Amino acid sequence: MSNDTMNSIAVNKRFLLIGFLALLAGTMVYLQDRPIGSARFLSGCESIHLFFHGLLFSFGQLGLYAPSFFHPLAFSLISAAFLLTTKSRLVMCVAWFLINFLFELGQTLGSQSKDCVGQLPETIFIIKWLSDLCNSGVFDLSDMLAVSLGSLTAVLIIVVNSKQKHN
Repeated sequence: MSNDTMNSIAVNKRFLLIGFLALLAGTMVYLQDRPIGSARFLSGCESIHLFFHGLLFSFGQLGLYAPSFFHPLAFSLISAAFLLTTKSRLVMCVAWFLINFLFELGQTLGSQSKDCVGQLPETIFIIKWLSDLCNSGVFDLSDMLAVSLGSLTAVLIIVVNSKQKHN
């Protein structure tokens, strides 16, 4: 990419910052309150996990559902930061809501998904990976509510930002 192209890419820094802060908050739930190895994205980071585990505070009961709230909020805003219109940003919120909602629904399959996917050839690794993600969690209606609230929060942030620009 040329410098002219790089300079012409508009990035909403507010969305990016809030999105990364939400992502950090969700990560802190795993570092503070969850057992080592409970988050695949932290595998190999045992020393970091041990350092933070219980160090600052505990999320308590909220920690059970906080990642389901923060994930769609963070990824909706990070994605929206690179989009130019309010409409496209809101569509991105719906997309991240659906992705998270479908993963939560996938958790209802439990070991059934592992049995079905186990029959597939090894070359279809993405399906096996998705199955592992769905199989590693437990379905909970409270997580569905948290996903909905996280997505709605992202929508509200985008709408308020849009109205502030127009005033």
